[in-house]
Amino acid sequence: MLEPHIHGRTAVVSSILSALGSIPRVRMAESGEFSRRVFDNDRLGLTALEEAADLISAETEAQRKLTVH
Repeated sequence: MLEPHIHGRTAVVSSILSALGSIPRVRMAESGEFSRRVFDNDRLGLTALEEAADLISAETEAQRKLTVH
């Protein structure tokens, strides 16, 4: 697993992701893949994951505050 922190514009990011994608068996994570793995390995429960999803999707300060306990 690799989580790159890339400094640069779109061309730099695209180039790095393209180079990584050319390595056999290397792929981008699927949407929700890490949350699924956390749940499957009993690291977080469904309620905690739903709260995280609500926080990520919050568009207003009021919505954000509703997710923070």
